[in-house]
Amino acid sequence: MKLRRFISIYLAIFFVISHTVKADGAKTQKEELTAIEYLQLMQKAYKEGNYEIIYVNSVNNKIEPKQLIHGVVDGQEIAYFRFLNGAMRESLQYSQKISYFEQGSPSYTLQSKHNRSVFASIANYDYEKGKNSYDYLILGKGRIAGKQAVAIRMISKDEYRYSYIVWLDVETFLPLRLDTINNANIILDQVMVVSLLTSDTVNPWLEKLSHQELPQLLELPVVAQAELSQWDLNWLPTGFDIIKSD
Repeated sequence: MKLRRFISIYLAIFFVISHTVKADGAKTQKEELTAIEYLQLMQKAYKEGNYEIIYVNSVNNKIEPKQLIHGVVDGQEIAYFRFLNGAMRESLQYSQKISYFEQGSPSYTLQSKHNRSVFASIANYDYEKGKNSYDYLILGKGRIAGKQAVAIRMISKDEYRYSYIVWLDVETFLPLRLDTINNANIILDQVMVVSLLTSDTVNPWLEKLSHQELPQLLELPVVAQAELSQWDLNWLPTGFDIIKSD
């Protein structure tokens, strides 16, 4: 009887200790993430997650509230965006197409392989390759939209590009704030989330939209070879590529 009681007490103590070690280990692992690892986890969460964010965009002392609903349907990203003030302005991006809806104007669809959503610039960036252009620094932690957040600064190594401060939710790794900063350390543009909701499943409304017939696809004119620019660039800053020339 005494032996059985001793074994029960031992197992109970072992269970508590082992769970404590696991919890502390998980916490230590999250704290030991590098700046680039945080940013790469952000990219994965932003592209693969089901979430809804309401955010404000501040440019030139003008504040604009907006909404983004994101999900994944049949392995493809789908994103619905709208302005929350003024005339209705909405867009839907899915299956390499973006449809635009604006009050008082005909709706239309464009072919596009590029993510046009609010945090797309940091969600699509190659941070390993970007080491030649930026230094990455973890600034510390704080709170954004009621969420525990970690701040990461991307410091430009030259005068040809802006620097950034990215705030990430430490639980979901989704972006909560993005500051665009010039060489004088002045914030030129700021995007800040005020509400973040996540889900394990895609929003049913988004899934329904993925099956809706889109507005007419507009075919943009193709520039003839003879009309292409005759200028040849013999120098570009590190990290810059020619995307289009006409």
